[in-house]
Amino acid sequence: ERFTESYGPQYDIQFGFPHQGYGNQDVPSTYFQTPPLESTTPFHQYHLEKGMMYIPLPRSRVFNPSFNCTSGFSLMNSTLVRKEKRIVYTSQSYDYEGGIDVEKCNEFDFDLNCYIDSSYELHHVGECCEVAQWQTRAIYFAQDQFYPGTCEADHICSTDDAPEAIPCQDGQFCDEKTTSDSNSSITCPAGYICKFGTTPDISLESPRGQFTTLCPSGQFCSSGTGTTIDSECPVGYFCPTGTSSPIKGSLANDGITRKLQYASIETFKDVRHLRFFGDENFRLLGENDSKCLNGGEQILKRRFQVAEFNDGNSSKISSSLTVTNEATRFQLTCARDHKWKHVLRASERKECDCNLQFFTIIAVYRLWKCTIEVHRNEGDICPFPDNSTLGADQGRIPYEGERINDGIGGRDIHPVPGKGIPKSSRGYLNLENRGFSMLPDYQFEIQFTMGKKSIFKDFWHLKGSLETHLKYNLTLLADPFLYNLNQAVNMVEKHGADIKNLIFFRKKLRHDEEF
Repeated sequence: ERFTESYGPQYDIQFGFPHQGYGNQDVPSTYFQTPPLESTTPFHQYHLEKGMMYIPLPRSRVFNPSFNCTSGFSLMNSTLVRKEKRIVYTSQSYDYEGGIDVEKCNEFDFDLNCYIDSSYELHHVGECCEVAQWQTRAIYFAQDQFYPGTCEADHICSTDDAPEAIPCQDGQFCDEKTTSDSNSSITCPAGYICKFGTTPDISLESPRGQFTTLCPSGQFCSSGTGTTIDSECPVGYFCPTGTSSPIKGSLANDGITRKLQYASIETFKDVRHLRFFGDENFRLLGENDSKCLNGGEQILKRRFQVAEFNDGNSSKISSSLTVTNEATRFQLTCARDHKWKHVLRASERKECDCNLQFFTIIAVYRLWKCTIEVHRNEGDICPFPDNSTLGADQGRIPYEGERINDGIGGRDIHPVPGKGIPKSSRGYLNLENRGFSMLPDYQFEIQFTMGKKSIFKDFWHLKGSLETHLKYNLTLLADPFLYNLNQAVNMVEKHGADIKNLIFFRKKLRHDEEF
């Protein structure tokens, strides 16, 4: 099946002429009915060169919805009866052909040239024995016949030889050229389930992409979770869809992980979708919640839509038709773990300080950039300059400024207009270099726990201290400072320099709730 997605339509469909075949030096004469390309001969076109058996098949490393084809299928051919003549019985629901019952129609009539029922219970004298369709009848078990479709994989895989390759293991995902040595190191992301044969594709249109299946509600899925889930939500905890750790309070972070635009996953945006949940229970939902529910509708999972696809290349836009599942189409821009809503509710209960988490992430991000060798010479990232006009990517907490980056307020706008960097950020900006530019000596002082401040010299020092504290007792995450630091380290490790595009303040909009 992976070959079907990787190699797409047959070679002759893509190029207008066939290749030389797999392991067959005799090219059928019908191949030469297609005129050779300009400046080539039939020999060069179909054989490349004498002795050359390599076929330059086009392929797609990642799932491409426009690289589609119709797979072939196998169906039992009743004329290919096996030697042992084992009798099996058809199902009433699926026998749409009807025909001979080999147990009852067991006598051959040479005058009629067909089998008859000698007791004439199934037919009249002078007629052939035929059992009507949609009835159970006895037939001889026969071999399957493969009917190829339009995929190159139908030719690649139409062999009785056992392949040397094996599917990617349960709980892992495998890129191309994955070997048995590297396979075990690529574990499924936390909050997701990776079945056998999972690929690194991030699009939900890929049938076996690493983000295709979220952890079901009522359970939690740590990194490396496969089809067998035995981690039920513990007593006293809440495990919504996509939970990776109930004790840490962490989810798959579906929206950020799949790099969705934040404007498309806001919980309270476009609250105008009326939904009926039964028992006179009607609710108004936002755009994201509505899309997520539509993505779970069984009737939409059986519908498909043909649409035009283009690769987004402005210099050369190539387009073709794609077939998209209706339910998947809704899920493409839906954060399925609803983390936005869960965070809002936690903030309403005063159990979460998002501002403090934000400052912590930016501070740890800055520490990471200042203490990783590849980033040290990037200008004024580390010591804060006198000028307060830098963005989060340069170490400065977003502030009230003049530059507007987008139509809804920009990423340099603090939620409290005119007040600049708030006092609540104190303690998260103190990154001091006591050494030299070429031999830096950073002193990063931060509130490590509720009762303790600590100084860290680099990102790895901070990470190691966190791991030591939490190794045997995850309940320590109840400390808000430890929790925020742990979340920040995980975010920076996962997203690196892309943090500045994921974590930022924006101008408060009309549909935002008041906290």
